[in-house]
Amino acid sequence: MKVLLVVTGMSMGGAERVVADLADAFVKAGSEVLLVYLKAPLQVRPKRAEVELVCLGMESAKDMLTGYLKFVRLVRRFQPDVVHSH
Repeated sequence: MKVLLVVTGMSMGGAERVVADLADAFVKAGSEVLLVYLKAPLQVRPKRAEVELVCLGMESAKDMLTGYLKFVRLVRRFQPDVVHSH
C-alpha cells in the first residue's frame, strides 16, 4: 500500500513526532510512505530511511501556487492508496 502523509511542518512538536512515528509504523507494516510537509525546517524526522521526505517550500502566500503545483506532481507520480493529512 502507498501512504501519503501531509503535514504543515516538521519542526519540534508533538504532532510532528506522531507523524514521524506513523511513517515508521507504516513502513514496518510493508507500506511505501511519502511524507510531504509544507514548510521548513525539518527538525523531526522518521527513523526509517525508506520514508521519502519532500518539503513544498510554502513559506509565504506567494509560494502557494508553486507549492500546490509541486504537490499535484507528487500525487500523480506517487499514486497513493491513502492520503493522511494533519
